[in-house]
Formats: sequence, structure tokens, C-alpha cells
Amino acid sequence: MGIKYVFPIPKEHPTHSIHGVTLESSSPSAPYVVFVNSLLTDYTMWSLVLPYFISRDYNIVLFSQRGHGQSSLPRKDHMTIPSLASDLQIIISSHLNIPSNNIKAIIGVSQGGATVLAYAALSNIESSSQSIIVCDTTPRAPQGNQAAWEERIELVNGSQLFMKRLADITIPRWFPPGSSISSLIQNNRTDWISSLIISTPVRSFEAGARALGSYNTLELGVLDSSIANILLLAGSLDGGGKVGETLKQFSHDWNEKRKSEGRREVEYVPIERSGHLPMLDEPEQFWKVVDRFLETV
Repeated sequence: MGIKYVFPIPKEHPTHSIHGVTLESSSPSAPYVVFVNSLLTDYTMWSLVLPYFISRDYNIVLFSQRGHGQSSLPRKDHMTIPSLASDLQIIISSHLNIPSNNIKAIIGVSQGGATVLAYAALSNIESSSQSIIVCDTTPRAPQGNQAAWEERIELVNGSQLFMKRLADITIPRWFPPGSSISSLIQNNRTDWISSLIISTPVRSFEAGARALGSYNTLELGVLDSSIANILLLAGSLDGGGKVGETLKQFSHDWNEKRKSEGRREVEYVPIERSGHLPMLDEPEQFWKVVDRFLETV
């Protein structure tokens, strides 16, 4: 049974609140794993892989990023990738008071992955997780990304009714031909994700899209991060393979710096038969890769 919470952010003079749940291990001293959702979803998107983590008896922290699920958006619709990383840090350190040496991993995908990279860049060695696992994102907004997001914002045209238009073009992009979900005849998973997209408030989508349109964790100093253990994952079919190519090159660039400092290399692993959300396309394969990595942390 999870413990639900609503945290004011920041604690003093809050501008918004974050909704989430903790799933407690049978051992109070068990390490924590924290999950960070993508744009257009909420914390329930991790449901298919949670049983695997529970089987390892981790303490689990789930929350919906600002503007998603039951988490609110600041009145001024303010959202940047660094501000999402700040939310994450406040939840872990100020509200849940989890010692950094007891955070086994922070796992984020898409916008959540960018959030985790920003967290890695902005955290000092005393307040950082033992590891991060970053899925299907890039260290900075790709060229042309801002224009692409503005086109999607125009498609919705400020109307909640038109979020279905967005769902209709997003589902094939997230789960392209060849992905495990795309081959299912009775596709309850895509129906579920489509419902999450449609129910995302328009203001939240617009704010998140603009945050993704212009961010750069390299400028924040992610290559200098104090995080000791880093795993990068991408669905092999995400963006026609381009997302994986970008993350693979990013791991090479990051390792040039880390090797010179005598630090553990960043790992990159593709998740076969998967699109943008491999924890939904291939939950068992996703878990096996993550579990193998966490055994070394």
C-alpha cells in the first residue's frame, strides 16, 4: 500500500504542488529508487516495471512532474528543465529527507530524462544520487526542436478538446512500426497512454513543450557531474534510431572527460523492439538492463 503525498514547492512561499506516492520496502533502511515521468504522462506510466523493482525490495518514490497528473502548474505557467530538476531536488532533500547515500538511482525518461540530467548537473557531491538512469532524451534540445514543438502547440490551439489530435500523432511516434506495442492487436497500452495525453491540461502541455524546445544541460555543466554511476538507455526505434545515436555519442563525449578523471565510464544500452518509452514496449528487457546495472552500483 503506497503513501500518497502532496508537497508544496518550494516549501516557503509555494507556487505549485507535486503529487506522488511512496511504496515502502519491508526494510526501512532499503535504498530508494526515484522515478521521473515524461511530458504528457504521469507517474502511473511506470506501472509495468514497478513489480520488478518491488521484487528487489527497494523503497520507491513516484511523482508526477509539475502540471501532470494531480501536480499543479505555477500560475505563470513557468517551466524550464532546471526548474523541474529543482522540484526533484526539493522532493528528495527537503520533503522526504532521503540521505543521498541511500538513493540507489533516479530514473527518468524523455522530459523526465532531461530533468535527471539537469539534476545531475546542478547537484553537488553531498546531495547527489548514487546513480542516474536516463532514457530516450538528449543532453540539449536538438536543432529544430523548438519549431517542432510550436507546431504541436498550434495543432492543439489552446483547446482541451484538441488534445486528442496531439494523442493521435504522438502514439505512432512513440510506438513506431516494429516496436512491441505497435504489433499488438488488442492494444490496451496505447489506449492507456493516449488517455494520459488527452487528459494532460493544455497549459501544462504548452509549458512543458516550450521547456523541451530550448534547454541545454551541457551549459549547466552535466559533464562535470559528481554522479558516480550513469546509464543511458534508448529504444532502438526511437526517432528512427536517431535518439539512440545521439545518446551513444553523448556517452562517448562524457567518457572522454570521465576517463581522464579516473571515474567509472558512462554506459549506453539500446532497448531492442522499443520506441520512445521502452519501459512500456519491453518492460522485462528494460528491467533486465537496469537490474544488471544496479547490481554494480
